[in-house]
Amino acid sequence: MTVNKQTEASVLLAQVNDTYVEFDRQISIAQAFNKQAKRTPHAIALEWRDVKVTYGELERQANQLANVLKMRGHEQDTSIAFSLNKSPRMVVAMLAILKLGSAYLPLDSNLPIKRQQSMIYQSRTRLVLCENSKVEALPLPVHFINLEDIDAECQFADASEPEVAHREMAYINFTSGSTGEPKGVAVAHIGVLRLVSDVDYVELNEQTRVLHLATVSFDAATFEIWGPLLNGGCCVIFPNALPTIANLGRCISAHQVNTLFITTALFNTVIAEKPEIFEPLHTILTGGEAHNLAHMRKALAVLPNTNISNIYGPTECTTFATACRLTLPLDVMPIGKPIANTRVYVLDDKLQCVAQGQEGELYIAGDGVALGYIGQFELTRARFVDQVETPLGGERLYRTGDRVKMLASGDLAFLGRTDDQVKVKGFRIELAEIKTELESLDTVMSAHVLASAVDGNEKRLIAFLLLNKSIDTGELNKALKQRLPHYMIPSQYVVLTDMPLNKNGKVDKAALLSKYRDTAK
Repeated sequence: MTVNKQTEASVLLAQVNDTYVEFDRQISIAQAFNKQAKRTPHAIALEWRDVKVTYGELERQANQLANVLKMRGHEQDTSIAFSLNKSPRMVVAMLAILKLGSAYLPLDSNLPIKRQQSMIYQSRTRLVLCENSKVEALPLPVHFINLEDIDAECQFADASEPEVAHREMAYINFTSGSTGEPKGVAVAHIGVLRLVSDVDYVELNEQTRVLHLATVSFDAATFEIWGPLLNGGCCVIFPNALPTIANLGRCISAHQVNTLFITTALFNTVIAEKPEIFEPLHTILTGGEAHNLAHMRKALAVLPNTNISNIYGPTECTTFATACRLTLPLDVMPIGKPIANTRVYVLDDKLQCVAQGQEGELYIAGDGVALGYIGQFELTRARFVDQVETPLGGERLYRTGDRVKMLASGDLAFLGRTDDQVKVKGFRIELAEIKTELESLDTVMSAHVLASAVDGNEKRLIAFLLLNKSIDTGELNKALKQRLPHYMIPSQYVVLTDMPLNKNGKVDKAALLSKYRDTAK
């Protein structure tokens, strides 16, 4: 397997992939935090509501909890789970687990029991840290420690750095699996350090105040927490609540947040309804789904003093892999170039570079590539391809399943998924293409398209719309027929007053289907 070195594309790739930045690749996240805490012990590391925690206090509390867990025999645990509300205590627990040399596993108690059990079994986790007796009552094959019950023990525990051997794995993030079982991505310490060390896609320093908005089981939390904490900044913890325009705006203002990652869907909602809440921000990073050009143009126009970047990255490549700082005029929406110590390749099915401007599958290399999937050797071997010959020699590449092309600028343009195709009436259809065409219409503010055999009926295309002004379905069909083949025209339209989002800020597909059933009654 060889990446063709003779094409023009590989010349451009060599320039794009010149991303090497020196950083300490031998230390762990906990060791990096310890160094930062010694440099700035009195600086504020965490803010949550009215609570402020300094770097020195966070280091001491994490050391004490780690030493208590060590005395209780958990030093050798490969992974330790936690089921905790977003608060300083949660960050203390994460850091303490890392100080033990273990990997942390975020566990959401609101998930179905079967899914939690699958995560526990796959990761072979023996211990869950919690703060709620309801969590302890869950039928999971693990030992629970309620942190509220050991508060006093921790306060009198040894506050020195525990001496342990650090493993390669830092945390496990579970994502949806095509088989119905979640798959656990094992992320290394070096991947996190690469994400936040001497990067150029965002400013991370002692003045940085990042909002921890995502649920901790969502990989954006990796950036939101360790981005500020490993650079002397402040992590502002958003309360345990679904973000709304009102509470998000209040939090940004009250805590002087200057850096924010926000999902595409939530970003679009704010820009459409109240973009001024973003005015205090120096930097907005946004991604997770394809962006609407109209929304982004509006954002750039009304927020001239805010740096806005389109961010892309799969969990398997430690949160972010590429970034593009956006400016007006904006005619395309690229996902950008690789961030520091990350390399990208656009390849065909024979692992050859495609020509610049041609479609191919995106493969990613570098320090951010994860270790693999916990307990899933065959899946790991299929998605993480070893010893691919590139201009840098034999590299390990992650196969993203995303279709992209490289623009003349070297930026990548996202085209869709290799496996995001559906088959309706014998035709293979890319749903993202229908969504893009709908959102290009002046009357459509936002769209989401599903292919579903609702209630056992024949699979059909259903378009869910937020409209700028009313339009009947006949006019929509007439407009789409000028852009799409007949088999890509939705059979039904559902007009919404708002686009339902899940707790990670992405479009809630189950809620959309529920709304469809309600309208069909």
